Amino acid sequence: MLSTGRPRHGRLLPAPLTALILTAAGGGLALLGVTAPSVGAAPTAAPATVTANAALPPAPLGDRDGERASRSRRAAETDPEPPPVDALPAAVPAPPKPKPAAPLLPGCDGAAHDIEAYGNGRLPSRLLCTLPGGSQERLRPDAAVSFVRLAAAYQSAFDEPICVTDGYRPLAEQRQLRRTKPRFAARPGYSEHGWGLAVDLACGMQSFRTAKHAWMVSNAGRFGWFLPEWAQRGGSRPEPWHWEYSGA
Repeated sequence: MLSTGRPRHGRLLPAPLTALILTAAGGGLALLGVTAPSVGAAPTAAPATVTANAALPPAPLGDRDGERASRSRRAAETDPEPPPVDALPAAVPAPPKPKPAAPLLPGCDGAAHDIEAYGNGRLPSRLLCTLPGGSQERLRPDAAVSFVRLAAAYQSAFDEPICVTDGYRPLAEQRQLRRTKPRFAARPGYSEHGWGLAVDLACGMQSFRTAKHAWMVSNAGRFGWFLPEWAQRGGSRPEPWHWEYSGA
């Protein structure tokens, strides 16, 4: 019985068959040609002839060229632009505080001081303010400031200052005026002049028929001044020049 020459296990390779075997040699890969024995040939003790078909360059431990190219690309690429950050607005300096307006009457606070405790015609000088214009007449501070505003409006309308002939009257002056002009003076201690709340005017204010008097009738009330009923035309004692302060 013929022997097939087959080994007990596995299947014979067809001959001749060139097998490519990759072996690691000297840190590189070598392409080797191995000639397999023919079927039925007797095995020989000599080792098979091994011929190196082509020697490949040693394989690098890593793809160094690729790594260098990758590093070059990363170096060439610029980092993405960070998102813009809203800049804080520059601090705007606070506007300068407006300078306080100069007082209408320097040294006069314009306050409605309580004067009842002093009595009519007995007001202390510190509770009186001198009117501008050279008349040297005085009034209670709130009345004085209001009259200055009235006088400014009057001057704007007529291009001339308002004329003041009388203001605050001390008690002694009231008594003297009562003796010399009883018809035009109130009983001492009962006059609004004694409280610093009345003025007597001139320069066209002595008549009910003048344009200046008509202007006062139309405009004085805006500043707190009025012509009392007894002093009006047809009153008990008509005095077109006498004006009193009623408050703001």
